[in-house]
Amino acid sequence: MALVCVMLLTAACSDPDKERIKRTTLATYDRNTGKLIQLTHDRNKNGVIDTWTDMDGTKPLRFRIDLDEDGKIDRWEYYDDNGALLKVGFSRLPVTLGQLCSGVALGRRGLKPGFRWTLLWLSSPDANRLLLLVGASAVMALSLILTMSRSGMAAAALAAIVTAGLSLKRHATRARKITGVAIVCAVTLMVVGWTGADTIARRFSDANWGEINNRKGPWMDAIGIVARYPLVGTGLNTYGVATLFYQRHDLSQHYAQAHNDYLQLAAEGGALLVIPAAASAVIFITVVRRRFQQEISTTGYWIRAGAVTGLLAIALQEVVEFSLQMPGNALLFVVLCAIALHRTPNRRLLYRIHHER
Repeated sequence: MALVCVMLLTAACSDPDKERIKRTTLATYDRNTGKLIQLTHDRNKNGVIDTWTDMDGTKPLRFRIDLDEDGKIDRWEYYDDNGALLKVGFSRLPVTLGQLCSGVALGRRGLKPGFRWTLLWLSSPDANRLLLLVGASAVMALSLILTMSRSGMAAAALAAIVTAGLSLKRHATRARKITGVAIVCAVTLMVVGWTGADTIARRFSDANWGEINNRKGPWMDAIGIVARYPLVGTGLNTYGVATLFYQRHDLSQHYAQAHNDYLQLAAEGGALLVIPAAASAVIFITVVRRRFQQEISTTGYWIRAGAVTGLLAIALQEVVEFSLQMPGNALLFVVLCAIALHRTPNRRLLYRIHHER
């Protein structure tokens, strides 16, 4: 009788969440060195192992994630030696799409109408370069979609829409407009067909949109920190420390990022940083707009347009992510800014320099 009472008391005092964690968090060690080489995890908190982390001791190397728990790995995340996430970005894709539109504008210049001339053009170097850019765009887009990142897919969709819109607005002839939009649509259909429209749709439908896919809590915590320190913030790169004291949601885990870089910037820097950052953004937009007006090269215009499209895509993703805190993504962001801001070369000066040589 006493044993039964002890068992009932133990069952009553046990924490179901802790029991689930014990069942699903399994460690694998190297038999020779004793070093940790793998950890399992239950991301969905339903008692099913859906994440496998390859480890090198205490360092994560790769995450393999079964998002829909169908026994197939849907997402891979790779980490560097410092434990920083190496994530496939979308910032290179818009620039490639810009080059693609430039190829459409220049490659078909002077082409006579008719099937025979089109067929001859398809065997030209310009057409081959265009096909190479189509293939590169498709591979980049596919690599992005296969990460199954909702924000990444949304940013890629924005890039495709902006590129198609610029094709309709910028190309001079109807044939070029149709060709530009058709290529963007073909790449999109190719990527969606390869990945599976149902897989992508299920990925979005599985999200908890009532809580903005579990972003609402971190955002409210960030807003709370901004309210506490509105003038100077907590200090750059201190958000993870601040949340040790001011985190109020989902206390089972620590949120070192706000999952919104705009809110995190406001929390860390306050008005002292937000006002100069906003002023810099306004100046940047003004200068880039002037560069577009000064642009005289078709290729230069489209590459610049691709860079700006990439920046818009990054700006959209930063609403729900913290991608720019990753060094690789930050480097690509700076490159896109440089492409968008670069000065148009003076053709007369270049001509004079060339002939003086």
